[in-house]
Amino acid sequence: MASIASRRRGAHADYTWPGYVDALASLLMVLVFLLAFYTVAQFALGSAVTEREHEISRLKGDVSSRDEAINRLNRQIAQLGDLLSMERTRTGDLDKQVTTLTTRLRDETATRDALARDLAATQQRIEGFTVEQGRLGKRIEALTAERDQLGRDKARLDKQTTDLTAAQEKQARELTAAMSDREKLTAELLALTGDRDKLAALLKVAEAKALSTSADAEKAAAALRQEIDRQKLELTRLAASLAAANQEKGKFWDQLTEEQKLSAESKAALVRMTAEMNATRAELARLSAALDAADAKAKEQQAQVIDLGQRLNRALASKVEELARYRSEFFGRMRDALSSQAGITIVGDRFVFQSEVLFDKASAILKPEGVVRMTELALRLKEIAAGIPPDINWVLQVDGYTDSVPISTPQFPSNWELSAARAIEVVKFFEGQGIPPQRLVAAGHAANAPLDPGTSDAARARNRRIEIRLTSR
Repeated sequence: MASIASRRRGAHADYTWPGYVDALASLLMVLVFLLAFYTVAQFALGSAVTEREHEISRLKGDVSSRDEAINRLNRQIAQLGDLLSMERTRTGDLDKQVTTLTTRLRDETATRDALARDLAATQQRIEGFTVEQGRLGKRIEALTAERDQLGRDKARLDKQTTDLTAAQEKQARELTAAMSDREKLTAELLALTGDRDKLAALLKVAEAKALSTSADAEKAAAALRQEIDRQKLELTRLAASLAAANQEKGKFWDQLTEEQKLSAESKAALVRMTAEMNATRAELARLSAALDAADAKAKEQQAQVIDLGQRLNRALASKVEELARYRSEFFGRMRDALSSQAGITIVGDRFVFQSEVLFDKASAILKPEGVVRMTELALRLKEIAAGIPPDINWVLQVDGYTDSVPISTPQFPSNWELSAARAIEVVKFFEGQGIPPQRLVAAGHAANAPLDPGTSDAARARNRRIEIRLTSR
């Protein structure tokens, strides 16, 4: 071919036919390539169609399974509807029971308060009785001390009286002896008076005989005068002794009268103190009896108060259990409704909403996505709250949290204001959706109580949150 072409080129032959052949060869190669590509594509499309048919068959099987599941769920929904009707009937009965228990609890509370007031009054009376008892005890101690002192004084006076009686008896004996001596002296005085008269007569006789013997008469007269002087001295001594005895007797009777007066006064004071002590003991016995009665009444009232407290605690425990049951139901239903939504996690008994889902950065105004989330949540909350009895004191607590990065804007000087404003915004939205405001509580905690103590962006994002939980006031 090469030689022929060389000869042709050398002979200046026509080149049209070889070019035509080259074009046909190129076209043939293109056709072969297209045919091969079509064959491969047809094979691939056939495989894809086969796989798609298998997928359609499998999906048809899944649709059948889902239809069966839907039918099963419909049957479960019908059963749940029946259970809901039964629960509503039971809830109505429970409402009646709760109303009855509330009335009884109110009555029991009033009775308990009345008993508490009576107990307080009784305790005040007991305290008054105790103070009075202490005062009377001190009075009795003082009276006992005074009585003991009077007893000692009485013993001393009795001893003095005994001594005075002995002295009186001694003085009486001495007085008797003195009176006997006085009588003797009186008799002697009378005898001396008689002797004096006799001597006077003798003197007259002697004077008559003086004429005969003057010397004898003078001697006799001198002797007679001496005897008369001696008798006068003796008579004077006896008179002085008698006067002294009379004076001593007067003093003795005066002293005896004074001691008897003192003894009588002491006896009267002792009798008076004994009577006063007996009256005090009687008053103390009366107060002790009143105190025992008040103590018994206080114990009885205390027992009644304890019984009322136990009954009240049982009623409160029942209410707490009922609230816990409703809170558990609330938690379960809210978990079923919110667990599939993004940006919501469950921590313990709290539902945690990430702040980015509800608010823009450094903002406390719900964004449209947050409004949709909170609207769905408010509808669920109203459905659940409708089944909670009105006498259960429940509240929906909304807590706002931020991360640890400080903020300082004219509207929010710190994270405290931002967290509180976000919690208040959610509470106001719930109130606008028909949830009673007395059942709502908002609180801001700033960066306190973080869920993640880390400092990464993910940790800070977890800590920027709104927490909602059902609790009691």
